[in-house]
Amino acid sequence: MSRRIAISYSTIAQHEKSMLLYSCVVKNSLFSTKYRSGFTLIELLVVVAVIGVLAGAIVAAVNPGEQFARGNDASRKSRVTQLGKAVEAYAIDSGGFPTADANWMQSLVNRGLLKTLVAAVSGNRACVGNIVNGFCYAGGGAATSYVYTYIQSSAEATKCSGGVGGASSTVYYVYDTSVGRACLKCASNYAAACNATQ
Repeated sequence: MSRRIAISYSTIAQHEKSMLLYSCVVKNSLFSTKYRSGFTLIELLVVVAVIGVLAGAIVAAVNPGEQFARGNDASRKSRVTQLGKAVEAYAIDSGGFPTADANWMQSLVNRGLLKTLVAAVSGNRACVGNIVNGFCYAGGGAATSYVYTYIQSSAEATKCSGGVGGASSTVYYVYDTSVGRACLKCASNYAAACNATQ
């Protein structure tokens, strides 16, 4: 009988060893890095911080305010050119430029040279002289006439020496009938010569 007990004890001992070994393998496989999924809080915070830094750098490089001003300036340039060509067509049709008064743009509509009054562009700085929807007009009769407005973007304004954009712009975009085209005027006078870079 002692022999049976000895065998049983040795069988139990072998069985316990195999169970212990099995449990070690299972535990190690569950907690090993080979089978771990997910991220730690530190890893997630580092990724969020990197994304934040990159987003800030991109916004600073793009400068959304300047991009908005450039878009508005493109609209201003297009509308000044449209108005300037209508003023020249008016002169050809009637023998003289429209009278320089508050109704100059309406006279272009009345002649059929514009369908409606040209709409204002967001952020137009008020110019001096016969303003209609942010666009100014000077001249009239047989004299050289000018349709003009201020430029808003710094990129355009810096084409002029000392030019400033934004709300205190010092640069005009002018359609000059004496040269038959629109251009930047760097002086604070719309009748000055066109900028050489145009």
